[in-house]
Amino acid sequence: LPSLWYEIQIHTPKYNAYGVSFPGAPCVIIGFNDSIAFGFTNAMRDVRDYYEVKFKDESRKEYWFDSAWHPTTFRIEKIAVKGQPDYLDTVAYTHIGPVMYDKSYTGNRNTGNKNYAVRWKAHDPSNDGKAFYMLDRAKNYEDYLEAIKNLHTPGQNCVFSSKAGDIAIWAQGEFPAKWRRQGDFIMEGNNSDYFWQYQIPQAENPHQVNPERGFVSSANQLPTDTTYPYYLGGNYPPYRGFEINRRLRAMQQITPDDMMKLQTDNYNIFGEIAAPELVSRIHEATLDPTERKYFQMLKDWDYINAPNSTGCTVFVNVWDEFEKGVFSDEFDASGVKLPW
Repeated sequence: LPSLWYEIQIHTPKYNAYGVSFPGAPCVIIGFNDSIAFGFTNAMRDVRDYYEVKFKDESRKEYWFDSAWHPTTFRIEKIAVKGQPDYLDTVAYTHIGPVMYDKSYTGNRNTGNKNYAVRWKAHDPSNDGKAFYMLDRAKNYEDYLEAIKNLHTPGQNCVFSSKAGDIAIWAQGEFPAKWRRQGDFIMEGNNSDYFWQYQIPQAENPHQVNPERGFVSSANQLPTDTTYPYYLGGNYPPYRGFEINRRLRAMQQITPDDMMKLQTDNYNIFGEIAAPELVSRIHEATLDPTERKYFQMLKDWDYINAPNSTGCTVFVNVWDEFEKGVFSDEFDASGVKLPW
């Protein structure tokens, strides 16, 4: 796919920033200036929950909440369609948020004739752009920390380094303080017991400043261990961060060329962990000649995701079939349709 980023430099009498930006953004988003460098990956935190809403009747003019009927508000979206009359899409709003799924929904999700309102932090007002405006001009760690406090949604892992020798990472954003697994499933929208009650204080967001190991890393991975007092939620890919940390621990006197090689490394850490387990549980003597050929490809794989790697191809296909074999029977019995 074409890259979302484009290269940019902003040079004024007051500051000089260089890096990459999004189309239309008036700032360097990831990059550096004469004093500091800064970068981001998505924090992967769950800041969107769904609530079942009960309307009084088909008109949807009132909904039930805290033992009383409350008036619904409506927003009408006019969508122009070439060669046809305008399409009018009416969205009902409760104090939770917009009713995203209802009987008029025609997408690929079965709503069961129920109404689901969405509470999403991105619907709240914010001033995220100010963070990048300030970072482009920042001189030190204190400036960086003050700048990223403007980040709201989506939460970001904000990495930092300075010419003064400081390094840091903050998982920054406005995160609701949820109880364990709150929002993992649809919640009741008829009373406030299931609503977000508090926000995690900014100072208690996960962070590291000048750690003893000498580096910080950001690859969408889980940002804390089990001692962190708040429920994180979200979905975190572990293997990329695991491999990056392993490589950085082993590297000394790192050069730009070292980092370029790290960025383009196709080593499959998940394959390193899982493939030997698969190989050890396949009884080679029971395989026919064709199966044995593919088994040997898997056995000889060097865990590199090279375009011409037959071992990688075999591993991906075997693992996909393994997942189907493990989970399909339970899902089939429940009537849930899986994506495979």
